[in-house]
Amino acid sequence: MRAWAGRRPGHYGLLHSHYGLSGHVGRLAAERWGVPLVHTMHTMAKVKNAALAAGDTPEPAARVAGETQIVAAADRLIANTGSEAAELIRHYDADAERVTVVHPGVNLDCFRPDAAGVLAGRAAARLRLGLPPTRWSRCSRGVFST
Repeated sequence: MRAWAGRRPGHYGLLHSHYGLSGHVGRLAAERWGVPLVHTMHTMAKVKNAALAAGDTPEPAARVAGETQIVAAADRLIANTGSEAAELIRHYDADAERVTVVHPGVNLDCFRPDAAGVLAGRAAARLRLGLPPTRWSRCSRGVFST
């Protein structure tokens, strides 16, 4: 972060942070650079605490307070599912207008790697790293090559 902290306002168009810790840094950097903060929470302390089993340790109050600050500061909150969006709104009082659902995944209509190309790329990468061309691994279903 130090390497980028000296950038002047206007160098970046926006800042996207993930999880709580990077959200804290993102909030400060976005303010410094005068850019919007987009944040994806992924896991939320209040949601985890609401579903604790008997004897489980709750998430620390400092994490809850920090996540609340991030939600309040973010210009846009990205949720992976509609349920996650509802949790941001219910547990953190997020503004529904600033919450957008973006489902994770790959659009296979656009991104379709051909098997031969993938295997050739993997072999080339292993060669560059000085690894043998194949590696045998064990899994619950038997032995396979990667």
